[in-house]
Amino acid sequence: MIRISHQSEFLAHAETLDRWVIARERAIAALERKAAWLASTGVAEEAAHVRAAARHLRQAAFQERLRAIQLRNSAGSG
Repeated sequence: MIRISHQSEFLAHAETLDRWVIARERAIAALERKAAWLASTGVAEEAAHVRAAARHLRQAAFQERLRAIQLRNSAGSG
């Protein structure tokens, strides 16, 4: 019985991470559009900062995807 509880918690956490990844992906797309606009208007330094922020979000999304996979694997093997 306890195992089922842990499994459901793992799966719920994985689903929450999936939602965060989707939100981060939307933010990344918005930042990339802003960086492109900034670059086209000649504000290269600010565009570079925005691209850096997008890279950080992309890395966080990647890590969250990995964690969600680990949680699902733990739920399946538990």
